[in-house]
Amino acid sequence: MGLIDTLNRTAVALENKAKEINPPKAVKCPRCGSTDFISTAKGYSKGKGLLGTALIGSAGLVFGTSKNTVCCVCKQCSKKWEV
Repeated sequence: MGLIDTLNRTAVALENKAKEINPPKAVKCPRCGSTDFISTAKGYSKGKGLLGTALIGSAGLVFGTSKNTVCCVCKQCSKKWEV
């Protein structure tokens, strides 16, 4: 078991060194710098889908899809932004 313990300690040391070199980036509010926020994913827009359907028929439902982005709202200053 001595070899396994040594390998585990070496792996942990390498992970810690990697975190020092490239620390994980925390998402912060662009206005106040707070990390206390609510995040939601954008999804399908019913209004755009109905408008597309009205214009070109059932194939217009595709217009309701949006890009895959995450919207955040800061709990401190109410700033809204996309990640």
